Amino acid sequence: MRLNPKKCRELVINFLQYLPASPDLLHIDGSPVRRVDTYKILGVHLSSDLTWNVHIEYIVKKANKRLYALRTLKKAGVQPSDLVGIYRALIRSVLEYAAPVWSGLPVYLSEVLEAVQRRVMRIIYPYADYNTALCSAGLGSLADRREAICAKFISKARTSPPLSYILTNRSTIDHGYQLRSGQQRAEYVKGHTERFNNFVTVRFQQ
Repeated sequence: MRLNPKKCRELVINFLQYLPASPDLLHIDGSPVRRVDTYKILGVHLSSDLTWNVHIEYIVKKANKRLYALRTLKKAGVQPSDLVGIYRALIRSVLEYAAPVWSGLPVYLSEVLEAVQRRVMRIIYPYADYNTALCSAGLGSLADRREAICAKFISKARTSPPLSYILTNRSTIDHGYQLRSGQQRAEYVKGHTERFNNFVTVRFQQ
């Protein structure tokens, strides 16, 4: 396979506070590869600082554009139950696309996503508060749904490669004692940073 330098992009990930000089550009057959700070791959925006601000901004804008159709249907007299089905198919699907990849969000980004669903509930149930509207629609918060989606994803991944090896491989701790079963104690991998521990294969491994 030959790489086309015009279609390739270079994404540099570096957390050093003091960088002496920027690394040299990559070249393919003498042609430089364009360096970018963010790159969209399979519908997900990856950033050089490994944050999800750009991706969340993208899906929120995409979802907000579809609220116009919901408002129009509401004015046309469409029943709330039908509007909920349209929301689930056209808007919520955008807000949850590839959720296991980016589910480890800080609180403020999670609230940005939840605000979209709040606007939807105000359109469908204009005289109800958010929690009452969710109960009437038979929906849950987006944060709770992402938790369930990630747990389901990890449950399926345990039985299929390549993640099955990562999820079932636990670190063995040598505590110096001989157990009755003749086995050493094994514990799941945990990191020293919240970002690492929020990663889907770590957070939902148990």
